[in-house]
Amino acid sequence: MLIIQHNLFIWSGSSEKIISEKFGELVLMEYIWSFLEREWVDSMDKSILDSQTKFDEVSNKVAKALKNTGGFLNELAGNEPIALPHTLWFGILDLAQNLIQRSSRIATYGLCYYLAIESLNKAPSSFIQFKSIELLLHLYNIDNKMFSMIEIDFDQYMQKLSENNLEGSLEKFQNLLTFVKEKYLEDLKILSNNTGKGKEGKRKNLNQYSYLKKEQISNSNILDVIADEITCPISSEPTDQLSYIYRCLNNYEQAHLFLKEAIDLNPKRPVAYFICGEIFFRQNKYDKAIEINEKNYEKAESLCKEFINFFPKSYSLRCILAYIYRCLNNYEQAHLFLKEAIDLNPKRPVAYFICGEIFFRQNKYDEAIDNLKKSLKYKSKINNLYILLGNSYLLINYNGDIENYNIALKNDPNNYLCLKNCAYSYEKEGDYLSTLNLLDKLLNINKEDSLVLCYYGEILYNMTQYRKAISYFTKAYTIDPENIHNLNRRAITYYIIKEYDKVLSDLDKIIQLDPLNSSAYYLKSLTYYTKNDNNNAKVSFKKCAELLNSDNILAKIQLFHLEYLLNKNSSKDLNNILTKFLNSYNIYENKLLHFIECKIYIELKEYSKAKPALIRIGVPFIGYFMQIHPDFWSYLCEVREINKNDFTKFGIIDEFSKYMYKEHEVYFVSNLTNLNSELCQFQESDISSLSGLVMSSKNENLHLKLPILDYYYFNNYLVCKMNVKKILSKDCFIKFIPNGNYREDYILKHKDVSKLEGLGWIEYQTSIKIFQLSIEINSIEMQIEYIRFGYNGNTITHFPNMSLMGYLLPDYHKFFSNVPETFKDKYFSRNKMENLLDLKDILNSL
Repeated sequence: MLIIQHNLFIWSGSSEKIISEKFGELVLMEYIWSFLEREWVDSMDKSILDSQTKFDEVSNKVAKALKNTGGFLNELAGNEPIALPHTLWFGILDLAQNLIQRSSRIATYGLCYYLAIESLNKAPSSFIQFKSIELLLHLYNIDNKMFSMIEIDFDQYMQKLSENNLEGSLEKFQNLLTFVKEKYLEDLKILSNNTGKGKEGKRKNLNQYSYLKKEQISNSNILDVIADEITCPISSEPTDQLSYIYRCLNNYEQAHLFLKEAIDLNPKRPVAYFICGEIFFRQNKYDKAIEINEKNYEKAESLCKEFINFFPKSYSLRCILAYIYRCLNNYEQAHLFLKEAIDLNPKRPVAYFICGEIFFRQNKYDEAIDNLKKSLKYKSKINNLYILLGNSYLLINYNGDIENYNIALKNDPNNYLCLKNCAYSYEKEGDYLSTLNLLDKLLNINKEDSLVLCYYGEILYNMTQYRKAISYFTKAYTIDPENIHNLNRRAITYYIIKEYDKVLSDLDKIIQLDPLNSSAYYLKSLTYYTKNDNNNAKVSFKKCAELLNSDNILAKIQLFHLEYLLNKNSSKDLNNILTKFLNSYNIYENKLLHFIECKIYIELKEYSKAKPALIRIGVPFIGYFMQIHPDFWSYLCEVREINKNDFTKFGIIDEFSKYMYKEHEVYFVSNLTNLNSELCQFQESDISSLSGLVMSSKNENLHLKLPILDYYYFNNYLVCKMNVKKILSKDCFIKFIPNGNYREDYILKHKDVSKLEGLGWIEYQTSIKIFQLSIEINSIEMQIEYIRFGYNGNTITHFPNMSLMGYLLPDYHKFFSNVPETFKDKYFSRNKMENLLDLKDILNSL
């Protein structure tokens, strides 16, 4: 405290006038008040007078304001908390008395009066009583009219002692009061003799002023004087201290007005800028805060460095300095101070948190994760840490983002940034139901967020709920009619549900907004072709070709596809198209190019060339060929000598099932009906499946025991294609039992199955690598088409309804990035993601 007092007096008394005397006194009073409050709390059960007095009346008006100031100088200097013993209470009161002797401000006198009264009421010993009485007498001597109530205060204190049956303490206090009064009068005489004879006559004995009791100035009047002086306009000095008072009262608008005046009066003084920047930070206006404080962080830096000379082992100061350098984008210097802080105390969490946040800003996500995890290890309680950790995992594509987002959302369930990022993480995992759950929460907070509405529609589209998706795209369009991404998604969805005029309407809107949008012309040509309007289809195709960007793989594929469709009846044209594309592009770079290549070879009856292209496109695309090209399948079966293979022991009889088993290691579960006729009751047709037949649990339980298959699966996993339609009970489950050995981690319970309900056809990848399998289904209405061994990357892989796709390329919608990726600057606001380091959280944790 002596150091703080010394520096404040220097700053306010120097020729530079870094701060005004009044402001310095207010800051010092804040310190004195805060330290004494700690003493009052510590002595709560030790007070001689175990009761609360008139201080309750004023605490709401004065103490609350001081407590809420946020420790301006503490935030600036980052001083270590000082644990004062009760014996230092005396010293703090002595500092207050010293301040009174230097000051001429009534507000300072008034605040010290309440400090002395409260200290007297809470005094645990005669030692504190003595100093409290001396301070009160000194105030009376300065202004005997203003503080004429002090004698009554002494009387009320003695009355309380008497009411509490503290007769021994009462007598001691009376003796002490008499002694201090006499001592104080003697001190005054000595002072008077030193300053000039005759002046002592003006000093009055307290007891001589008993007649003034009728003219007492009430405590509330003193408060009014304090309030008037603190908030009155100061025409002769800068107004930054007034702004600070309003900042403490959370009246930011008024604070900014005074700060503007202060800056206009003296634009070269740093204090106003610093307070202004700190207020902008409190208002979450980070850009403005940085813009303002870039002018003054250097000043804050010098102040902190000055204080660090007095506190050479201060962990807090180094953290604050690191924060200042972080705000100045001087990350190297910030890391140096953070290293010093960690070396001083490696088990405190704040430095690790700041370090992790800075690494995040530097795009060093591994280092960010490492430091943030250390901060958690040492019991950090900053909620934004979990969001920052989740963001780091998200951007580096590591598992861990969802776990941390969910922890953050438990503590702050309406955190908009966290909800959006977590929704995206769930979508990446294919967990659409969890994604929709979070998007619902976002819309409950802001139903007018057009990006969230569009994103909601995209998820419904992926779940093949096309008409519901249209409704959300339309809501988004109403709010933001110029969002081309949203219009494009709605046009594709209209195409699937065969509302072609609405497709063309949306595409016209896109072209009006962006005349160079080649994808709009592609889909327009495709729509006209589907409507058998070849003339308009060719017009749109020519426009699409004119806009071709050779660096755009999507544009290449779209043009290749349209040329194939518009010329599929001409072998000559098809050969020319294929030759041109094989010579111009690296066709091996994309599965869809192989898809179109395979289609052309089939149209040309060149099945031997179509066969390798089919192998390259994989199982998901095979359904696009099977039903409409029976001659091609006959050729494949003949070439591969499928009929020479006897798979009857597996129940595999028809050619297509044989081919899929031998060439792609796909086993259709409907083959089991050929081994067990009782299972025929569970077999049903489904035109969207590869084989056209599936097994359905319907409303009953289903137990499927598969034969031992001759698979060479090596390190691949068991993949099951299924469609969970409806959960019938919370006791539901799906058990995968390899080799008759049941394991808990091979069962999907209600929580797991609920994530699959309503998704349509999916491939579910298990962790099973061993094959002889039984599948048990309980209380679920669902379908199973096949099992195979492979690796998908994700646990859940979605399948579109091929019967609705028309001439659309498989997974065409995946060519367009989703809302978070298309609008990443808005959806993933880098500014918000980089400003999760809240100064208040840091100060509260130090």
